[in-house]
Amino acid sequence: EGTRSRTGGVAPVKTGLLTTAVNAFRSSGTEIVIVPISISYETVPEDNQFCNIHEELGMAGFLAKRSNVYVEFCDPIPISEYAHTEDPTLELSYRISKGWKQYHKILPNQIVAKLLTENDHSIELSQSTMLVEDFISRHDGNYLIRDPEEIWDKGKKILQSRKLIEESNRVIHSKNEAVVSYYANMVPEDEDRKY
Repeated sequence: EGTRSRTGGVAPVKTGLLTTAVNAFRSSGTEIVIVPISISYETVPEDNQFCNIHEELGMAGFLAKRSNVYVEFCDPIPISEYAHTEDPTLELSYRISKGWKQYHKILPNQIVAKLLTENDHSIELSQSTMLVEDFISRHDGNYLIRDPEEIWDKGKKILQSRKLIEESNRVIHSKNEAVVSYYANMVPEDEDRKY
């Protein structure tokens, strides 16, 4: 994308480097291969800042917020397949974005955050497993884990550790709707099947 996403979602591809790659292939005839990389974050240290919430985040705070990161290498894309089309950078950016969405590792906290946003930021614990099962059934994706109970437990634990949600009277509520929505946006939109 050329920068970090300020919304949690996949940002449009910046095409400057793609144009350079297409021009290099056209002038040299030497194949250039792009290998998109999808990076999935459990938590992002600057999440509050990206949601316009003021926070003094020094090095110690930044390091304390670190968590697991998952890196997936997408299918290689040869420039030669697109260099002679009408708009190669547009087609390459579409293919890169499609690869990111396909390979993005969908994490438990992202699923719980998505479910919270879909349910007015409040979920009864008795409904949690059913909601996760429903989510999986309607969203194809590259899941870190597929067991609904494990997804709920791990996702809830991560969000609680960041103090983004709280439990009272057997109901989970978002404490910080903006940041919960930020993590919900990390679940890739399905171009062919909207939720």
